Amino acid sequence: MRTGLLAGRLFRSYGLVVMAAAVLAGCEQRRYVIVPVSGRITFEGKPTEGIHVTFQPQGGGPASVGVTDKEGRYTLRRIDTQQPGALVGTHRVYFSLEAENVAADDAGRPVKSRLPEKYRKGMITFTIRPGGTDQADFQLTSRP
Repeated sequence: MRTGLLAGRLFRSYGLVVMAAAVLAGCEQRRYVIVPVSGRITFEGKPTEGIHVTFQPQGGGPASVGVTDKEGRYTLRRIDTQQPGALVGTHRVYFSLEAENVAADDAGRPVKSRLPEKYRKGMITFTIRPGGTDQADFQLTSRP
């Protein structure tokens, strides 16, 4: 009789451990809704090649990045898996010019960006809807 009672307690304890592990594993492998996102970026009214754009979800999760081609077009890819697209939701958007992605020039002086702080510091937001978009367009200027 005592053996059956002990076995029942062990089985329940083991069951709780398995259940807790399953819940924790579910938290670690959170499912994100990823949708296609692309667009066009102009700088001073012209398409500009080499603009890096980063979408960082405000609710947490992996960022997505893209780089413009000579027509100013870009397509986002998740930074962690390289899967095309971005998470559904509101994102802070960061921009940088590829040519300025160095800490100093050849003489060792800091490189001054042609992009105002509002673009470099994520002060722009963009909301990605469940269907995705091919019109995540931005018109950047050198004016603050």
